[in-house]
Amino acid sequence: MNIKKFKKEFNEVKKLKIFEIPVFNRYTKEIEYAVFGISIEENKMIGKSNQIGIGNVEIEIDIDFNIDHHLAYLYDECLNSILLSEKYSLS
Repeated sequence: MNIKKFKKEFNEVKKLKIFEIPVFNRYTKEIEYAVFGISIEENKMIGKSNQIGIGNVEIEIDIDFNIDHHLAYLYDECLNSILLSEKYSLS
């Protein structure tokens, strides 16, 4: 598979391209949801966070692996971004 085919396959997915992860706000002591919008830009898969205090994440696309592999890796990176946050923890 080449990068064009990878992007085409990703764009053909009909489901919402987001991760919605429950997080615990350490300041308000409430459960919230961190939403990462997933996109592909050049040769990177990117998770853009909607929460202030949680960083955006990106991974390099390796065409030797399928989309599911990349999504699982990106999800792990999103979890790591939450764990590195001062404001949020995983709930």
